[in-house]
Amino acid sequence: MLTDKELSKAVDLALREDGRSLEKICDDYNSMYSKEISQRTVRPLNKDFVSRLRNNRFKVRSERVLLFCDFLGINLNKEKSQIAVIEQQAKELELFIRKQKNAPELEELREFLGKVFGNTNLQKNL
Repeated sequence: MLTDKELSKAVDLALREDGRSLEKICDDYNSMYSKEISQRTVRPLNKDFVSRLRNNRFKVRSERVLLFCDFLGINLNKEKSQIAVIEQQAKELELFIRKQKNAPELEELREFLGKVFGNTNLQKNL
């Protein structure tokens, strides 16, 4: 099972790959579960909830979180190995970039990696 931080990373990655806006994702989710929402067995999504989940600012791993992960196609038992692979690749990329310290064309990549992995030290160290 993924930790909360890993779950947030998996959600962020799935949302980036999906390409839809948070509003569109919420609308599509709410449309898919409209019957359950009207019966009050499922709570509707909003951008605030998705944003908190994406940025690891949620408090409880509720049924709502699990259902949204299922909607995004995130397998909570399987994703850990994929996240570990991505993190390892990021470390290798970080090492490569460190070797290219005087390459200004890599500045955008440094900023991107810092945003994706939430590591402000990454940007300072590169």
